[in-house]
Amino acid sequence: MKKEDEKHIYTMQKLEFGGKTTSEKVEEVKGVHWVYWAIVVAIVALIANTSQGIMAAMGGTHFACIYGWSDVFMPFTIAPLAAFLPLLTYPLSKLIKRFSLSVTSLAFLYVIGLIIAYTIGNWVDVWMSIPAGNILRVHFSSEQLKSILQTLWFMPPERAIVPLIAGNATPDWIAWTPALVASFLYGLVFFLPSLSITLLFRRRWIDIEKMPFPVAIAQWEAVKGIMPGQNRRIRLPFIIGLIVGLLFNFQMFMTWLFPWWPDVLSWRTPWTSANGCTNVPQGDLLGSTIVAWGRWNKQPLNFVIAYLAPLDVSFGYWFCTVIFMILAQVAYYFGYYTGVLDLTGCCRLLGFGPGFKSSPWWGPPLYWNWLCLTGGMVAIVVMSLWYSRNYLAETVRAAMGKAPPEIEAKEPLKYKTVYITLIASCIVLVLFLLTLGIHIDTAFILLIFSACIFPIAETYAYGLSGCAYGQGRIQWTTWALRFKWPTAPQPYTLDYFMSAEILYRGTNTASSGVGETWAMIPAHCFRIADMTGVRTKNMFKLILMTFLIALPISLILRVEWAHILGTARMRLCSSPWDCSAAGAAQWNTAPPPGEIAMAAGAGFIVTLLLSIIRARFIWWPIHPMGFLLSGGMRSTWTGAWTNFLGAWIAKWLTLRIGGSRAYEEYGIPFVGGYMVGLAILTFVGIIVGTIRWFIPF
Repeated sequence: MKKEDEKHIYTMQKLEFGGKTTSEKVEEVKGVHWVYWAIVVAIVALIANTSQGIMAAMGGTHFACIYGWSDVFMPFTIAPLAAFLPLLTYPLSKLIKRFSLSVTSLAFLYVIGLIIAYTIGNWVDVWMSIPAGNILRVHFSSEQLKSILQTLWFMPPERAIVPLIAGNATPDWIAWTPALVASFLYGLVFFLPSLSITLLFRRRWIDIEKMPFPVAIAQWEAVKGIMPGQNRRIRLPFIIGLIVGLLFNFQMFMTWLFPWWPDVLSWRTPWTSANGCTNVPQGDLLGSTIVAWGRWNKQPLNFVIAYLAPLDVSFGYWFCTVIFMILAQVAYYFGYYTGVLDLTGCCRLLGFGPGFKSSPWWGPPLYWNWLCLTGGMVAIVVMSLWYSRNYLAETVRAAMGKAPPEIEAKEPLKYKTVYITLIASCIVLVLFLLTLGIHIDTAFILLIFSACIFPIAETYAYGLSGCAYGQGRIQWTTWALRFKWPTAPQPYTLDYFMSAEILYRGTNTASSGVGETWAMIPAHCFRIADMTGVRTKNMFKLILMTFLIALPISLILRVEWAHILGTARMRLCSSPWDCSAAGAAQWNTAPPPGEIAMAAGAGFIVTLLLSIIRARFIWWPIHPMGFLLSGGMRSTWTGAWTNFLGAWIAKWLTLRIGGSRAYEEYGIPFVGGYMVGLAILTFVGIIVGTIRWFIPF
């Protein structure tokens, strides 16, 4: 499909979803009652975090990965709470006469749910870890490492940490207050520069480049049917999608709930995760022959969201994955990856056991993932800035008062304020890092990646494909630090350990907070504003207010739940920090800095060339982001290339047979119906999990 056709699809989506370009103007909010909305935020955050604690204690891996209000599923991460809150108004409108909300109120509920979900965070990586889980690991660490970590200004005394082990305890709130303050500041100092980046590029990403944000389209399509003024006639594709969503997710729900339920979809096997990622076992027919056949994905949610991605991104991802498989097979015949065919898909992807040299993804001669996640990531950011050079120059002129006023007419803040906020927030971030024992040179490395490279690259991937790109706690996140520390220093220093762990843990999931989270999620919110006609200024105020209210509530309840449940029931990590990525045992297994630099250079050149070719030739079928996803951390870990392959075929056929009209009238409604079915079963799962908390069965 031509690029002009996909721009037409974006415009049609905006028209149908109620954007301001339609003849039916969405009624603007003339006076938002912010106090009332603040109360809503506080109540929802309190209930959602309480529910999160119950689900974390009850369900085990599958339940907690799927049935919760925070960010769930990978790599197409969604926030069920975002769609659930506005959908909840539909049954209320049937029960209560004259109960009706405006489009703006529905959009506000959606965004409140979205921001709260990401302040709660991934159930293990964020919710259980910050601050309680991370601090508990200090207790189990080696004496040398413990001695330096205990010098941090926010660390509770040992007597306040030990009760986390057994549980059934009351927190010593005085002792835990510094940790809560530090955790809030940690979230805030990374939130502000990322949000500033989004404010700076909002017009570029939403209005000019028209990035689709597939997750936003999918979830809002589920909500759209209850919008005031919409035609309530439910279309057949929506009903079919709803039935598919209900049937499939009911089967998954029953499979995990009852051991006797027939596992007709093979979801209970040890090789399949809740996210649908299927790990190739030993002895697998294809895995015993193809060295780069490691993981594939069968989660329907991933297919329906990938269906909304541009064709050149989808094609570029699966096509480059096939090219990689061919090159890896050739390398195997030349003597690389010895013994790889005896490994499972997980071990061959990560290089567990024999080391990184046994991994086609991470080892020589291809260094494929290093290419895509180091130099490739830098290149996509550089090219994004290069193609935005006139736009950025225009924002600078506007900040200086030398541009027409209409440039800033739709912006949440004046560009002058945005630049001041960006600079000030970067300074605050560096100062905060200094309080953690991180040296000034290392702090600037973290600043460059967390406030520029990571936010722009991940938002670009999320906005185009809906798929996670750089998320994932593996050695690549610290690649820039490895030129300062080729091997882990002994003894450990705060400068080394804290900087490495911030990059390592802070980019692990969509809600980890460093870099990607608070650029891509506000951008998602502004896409919703674009589709519904909500003023961007009100959307900005809502994002900021929700974050500032919801995060402290979540942090307090995390500590409370950690003391109630303890390590046994809350799955708090009891391993020492010595075995983490910054520990010498893991740090010293990465390729030498020279090899990383070589891979980074190659990745930069390939991405640069793909960007130039795509800009020069409109027929070029490979988007550079497709290439980067083929070696992305989360995308390869979850085997998402099969999702994009299936979605590409479906979308290509849709457009080939019925054009953009078929895509709008059949494809997108089917996706919306599926998302409603998923939302219903997610709610059922949370209710059943809550019942099991009080009445075990």
